[in-house]
Amino acid sequence: MATNGVLFSSGFGYKYDCAPSKGTVNAILIFIDFPDQTASEASPQEVYDLLIPQAQQWFNTSSYGQLSLNITADTSRFYRMPKNAAEYNFVRPLSQQAHYAYVQDALEQWLAVTSTPVPKVNSTEGPLTDIFYVIPTRNATGIELSAALTGGTYTKNVNYIARKAVTMGIDTFDWWGYKAVNHETGHTFCLPDLYPIPTGYTGIYAGNWDMMANVGASSPDYFAWDKWRLGWLADDQIECVVTSAAPPNGSNIASSTTHKLTPLETTGGMKAVVVKHNATMAMVAEVRSREGNNLNSCTTGVLLYTVATDLGTSEGPIRVLDGNPGWGTTSCIIDDLDNAPLSLEGGGASAYTSTDLGVTVTVVEQDGDDYTIRIDIS
Repeated sequence: MATNGVLFSSGFGYKYDCAPSKGTVNAILIFIDFPDQTASEASPQEVYDLLIPQAQQWFNTSSYGQLSLNITADTSRFYRMPKNAAEYNFVRPLSQQAHYAYVQDALEQWLAVTSTPVPKVNSTEGPLTDIFYVIPTRNATGIELSAALTGGTYTKNVNYIARKAVTMGIDTFDWWGYKAVNHETGHTFCLPDLYPIPTGYTGIYAGNWDMMANVGASSPDYFAWDKWRLGWLADDQIECVVTSAAPPNGSNIASSTTHKLTPLETTGGMKAVVVKHNATMAMVAEVRSREGNNLNSCTTGVLLYTVATDLGTSEGPIRVLDGNPGWGTTSCIIDDLDNAPLSLEGGGASAYTSTDLGVTVTVVEQDGDDYTIRIDIS
């Protein structure tokens, strides 16, 4: 379960007015420019086409068709912000106050032109939309980073507009492309950042195994644990094992269990084994392949990681366990964790023991990208 008081806890039942992660999530998208950094694009449609269709498809693939990102985009113009880009101080670390003021200014410019009806103050009918997106011209170099506004979005008259807001920055155009939209939208579902903030090596916790750790990851799909929390994986696609540190009431602890796993990227089948250690810690095993959103994955196999629900965003709530410490010889490796998975192929490790958790995971059979693993509890 989610830990109270932990921002974006990775436990189940986290409540922070998160955007819906299953079915249709509705969004409004506007485009902006600035007095000192004006748009040179022929139309906002140019920016829309660069980012949005691929981001929508990424979510469709990741969710196995269970999430539809329904964006109503105003491509009629770039709405002119009232201040120069530099005046918004949009640099890391970005304060919540500065971010909120930026979103409100964009919102007010849009409403002034469109006269869009908004919910009445103190209305109990919910917000106008789930997510409010603001994307600047690619000439807006003063907006240095993309970010998600983790609280609700309101007008200056306190009309409730959206559960969350997402703003894209120059890093989207220079580095990340459409995947920055997927990363920041992940925060609207209350997924945490899996890299350290404000400083530290990006891949220290989760390497290139989730875009919430590295937007440009070679295997960017969300971890099975989070797909389960988002409702994209059903309970019967997860098998659970309990260690002696967290025995269920009135039941015995199995010392050895066997599990068959299919790749995370494919529809159907068993997707993960969760080994519960205590109320806030678990180990998870899942299979990564070169399918779906992970087409460019450096390596494949059984990926192991821990989940700590008492650690918040940027504190390492999910940490990949390195089955093959060291950089290895695979030419694509750019991070120490790129060769973390276990496998019976490629000369790497086929077993991993966590002495801290008292758990050993062993690959006992491999049929293409389908794996059979044994969990031994000590």
